[in-house]
Amino acid sequence: QVDATEIYLIVMVLHVKLGGIARVTPPTRERVFELVEAADIDHSGKLDYAEFEVLAQVLAQSLSGR
Repeated sequence: QVDATEIYLIVMVLHVKLGGIARVTPPTRERVFELVEAADIDHSGKLDYAEFEVLAQVLAQSLSGR
């Protein structure tokens, strides 16, 4: 399980690693926290694997839509 802060750090690391490939602005910390809250179906404060998969799909779609 991962919490919102860990997800935000993952997003930032991916942004740095993909910076030369995909020139996009990363989502704000607040936006990532909103997405995590929406994906946290069981309201545990952390995402399990299934919840994380949903969040990853939303983030990937927002990236491809830019």
